[in-house]
Amino acid sequence: MSAGMQRASDYLVDEIKIKPQYGTGTPVDVTGIMVEMHIYEDIYKPFLHGTLMISDSSGLIEQTPISGEEFLSIKIETPGADQTIDHEFQVYKVSGRASTGNLTQAYVLHFMSKEAFKNITNPISIGFDGKLISDEVTKIYNQHLKVDKKFDVEKTKNPRRMSFSQWSPTRIINEMKKTAQSAKYSEGSDYQFWEGLDGFHFRTVQSLMDEIEPKVDSKQREKLTWTGQNICGADDVAANNQAIRNYNIIDQGDNLKRVVGGGTASTQVTFDPIQGSVAFVDTAVKDVFKKIETMEPNLPMGSKFEKVYKSSTANSQANLQLLFTDASEPNPSGVEKFAQTQRIQANLMQGMKIDLELNGNTNRKIGDVVDVNLPATVGVDQGLLNDSQISGNALITAINHNWTQEQYLQNVRVVKDSSREKIDSLVP
Repeated sequence: MSAGMQRASDYLVDEIKIKPQYGTGTPVDVTGIMVEMHIYEDIYKPFLHGTLMISDSSGLIEQTPISGEEFLSIKIETPGADQTIDHEFQVYKVSGRASTGNLTQAYVLHFMSKEAFKNITNPISIGFDGKLISDEVTKIYNQHLKVDKKFDVEKTKNPRRMSFSQWSPTRIINEMKKTAQSAKYSEGSDYQFWEGLDGFHFRTVQSLMDEIEPKVDSKQREKLTWTGQNICGADDVAANNQAIRNYNIIDQGDNLKRVVGGGTASTQVTFDPIQGSVAFVDTAVKDVFKKIETMEPNLPMGSKFEKVYKSSTANSQANLQLLFTDASEPNPSGVEKFAQTQRIQANLMQGMKIDLELNGNTNRKIGDVVDVNLPATVGVDQGLLNDSQISGNALITAINHNWTQEQYLQNVRVVKDSSREKIDSLVP
C-alpha cells in the first residue's frame, strides 16, 4: 500500500472496516492490521466471497467482539483506474485463530456478499406460465436477492411454464438457465449467473464475446504481455498494469473430454412423452462452429482430429444424448433445437485454461475479452515472439484479488475456446 501509488502493484485504501453487531456497534478500521485479503469472483459461481487475515495485538477480537456475524466494508482504488471497489460484505466465520507471540493473535475472517446470505436463508416457491425466463429471473432477483447492486440481464425468447417449491433463489435460477434460449444468440445460449465486483449478471457467454467493449473495439481491448523483465518498478505504471508477472497453463485442451461431453459431435435422441415419438439428430462441431460466437476463427483442434468428426454421422455412436422434450406442452422450451449447439459452446469454454498473475487493476472484470501474449520457446531466431497456440483472444472467467500491505495482485483465469491460427499451420 502506497500513498503515492507509483508502482503498478500499488493501491489506495479508502476503507477496510469491521462493523460489529454487538457492543457499541462502532465501525473499527482494520487497514493497518490487515495481513492479507482475498476477494474471489467467478463466472461459474453466483456470489463474491473472500477472506481477511488480521494480526491483532490490541485484543480487538475480544473487545469488539468479533464473532463471525459482522459486516465488512471495503473501499479500494488502483492507479489509472476509473472503477473502484466499494462493497459491504457479511462476515460468516472466524478461523485459524492462533497466538503469534508478544500478545498478538492472527485469525482469518471469512466473508461473502450480503445477497449470498439472503439466498441461503430464504428458500422460495414460485410458478409461472407464459412468461420469459429473463423476466422471471429479474423478478426473483428483485424480490428475493437484491440489496443494492445492479442486475444485468440478457433477454430470453420463448414464453415458458415452470414451477419450483422451496428452493433457494440461485438454485432456481441455475435450473432455469439450463433451458434458457437467448433472443439474440439462439444457437449457443450458454447462460451463466454470477456476481462480479460490478454487480450481478445473467448473460450468455456468447454475448460477452460479441458485445463487451474490449471485444467490440480492439483498441480498447487489454493487451496482456509476458515481458520477462522486472515489472514491479515505477518506470511505466500503465504498461506494467498489463504485464504478466507469471503464468500457468492449467489445461491445454482435453480431446477425450470433448468427445465424452459432446463437444465434438453427438447424437441427440429426443423423446416426446405425450406423443410417444422419438427423433434422432446428429450434430458435429464443424457443422455449427461458424454459427456460434467464438473469440478466434479456427477450431482448437487439428485437421486429423477434425476428419474423424467431419460429418455429423461420424460420431453417431460415440456420444448419445437423451432429451425429454416438452414440444407438445403449452409454452414449450424448444430446447431440442439448440441443446446440441449449447453443449458444444459450453464444451469449447472448457478448453484451454490459463492462470495469469497480474498487477491489480480494479477496471479488470469477469467477462472481459483480453489479448494474451505468451512467449514462444522455439522459432525465436526467426522472429517468432509469441506462442500462437496459447496466445490470442481469451475470456476472463475468474479473478482472485489479493492484497497485502505491500501490493495488490490479481490471479486471473482466462479461457480460450478457439485458435487464431489453424493448428496444422503452427508446425515449424
